[in-house]
Amino acid sequence: MQRPDPTAPLNYANQGNIIVISGIALTVLAVFSSGLRFQTRIFYSKSFSWDDGFLVVAVTGVILTLAFNLLAVRYGYGRHVATLLVTGPDPAVALKYQIVSEATNMFAMMALKVSLGMSFVRLRLGERITWGIYVTVAIALLCNLCALIAILGQCRPMERAWNMGIPGNCWSNEVKTVTWYVQSAGNILSDLVFTIGPLVYLSKIKVSRYHRWALRGVFCLGLLATGCGIVKTVELRQLLLGGDPTWDTINLTVWYTAEIATGIFAASLPALKARFEALLFYMFHIKAGSGYRSGPLSHTGTAITRTGKSQTYIMDRELADLRNGTNRSQFRNDDWASDRQILHSSPQIFAEERRSS
Repeated sequence: MQRPDPTAPLNYANQGNIIVISGIALTVLAVFSSGLRFQTRIFYSKSFSWDDGFLVVAVTGVILTLAFNLLAVRYGYGRHVATLLVTGPDPAVALKYQIVSEATNMFAMMALKVSLGMSFVRLRLGERITWGIYVTVAIALLCNLCALIAILGQCRPMERAWNMGIPGNCWSNEVKTVTWYVQSAGNILSDLVFTIGPLVYLSKIKVSRYHRWALRGVFCLGLLATGCGIVKTVELRQLLLGGDPTWDTINLTVWYTAEIATGIFAASLPALKARFEALLFYMFHIKAGSGYRSGPLSHTGTAITRTGKSQTYIMDRELADLRNGTNRSQFRNDDWASDRQILHSSPQIFAEERRSS
């Protein structure tokens, strides 16, 4: 951090609220969506596995990132260094918590990439695709590790990273910036692979039109994290300024938080697709693309609506069963594990089925 000009007039502007509001909103999004996924995996599909465990680590990292950013704001992050040196509090404390939040964000991102990779491995998409997933996860982990090393090892002693008054040596801002660019490139590459790969696979297997487009929509939402990562990459230029780090890096902090939060949100959606369908059925008596049927129904687009008295009775009875919990096992087996509905399926299997028919 460069010394501010003591002759410059003080600027009392404060961007701390940007960090507080965006950080809380994004963390709530990540915690709520992942919580629904964990509930589904534990209590309904009974399929909680290692990918969920790593997602728990990622969510914990997001919560810690928010906590350290809030502490940084409390001690002046979002205000100008020159003003803090005059009015307090000590900007070194704010920078310390902000740097720690960068590290927890990197840990969370690494856990998220492992979780995503393990989720796709569970789908058994074929040997080549599986090895491609392993390579993609390895690249993402190495890229994030480079940035993490730059954060934790940028100064000796480490305290000099936030307190320039301590004797020691630090790497230049260019080194840290380059490693962050490497980290961003690895994240964007893995996001694209985890989005495009399933889309290509879906085009080769035999599923209903509804499920094909529903799963395409779910996987494409992963591009939200890609978009946040691209914006974060643009903001990395602020690291080169160096003279006012408690002010210059506010947007960067917002976007690296958005990148991990939207990534967790996208990773949680596949397990919630059928839950959304069940909600439509519960609230509006609409069953869209379900794996089970309730008598002779008429199809309108992708939704199945009630027609006639006898069908109305059957649908209402199933709705009553759903409310009373008597039909829960059927939802467990067929609906609640929607992100696994293409498990154990491959283009070769469907090709054999077509030949046998």
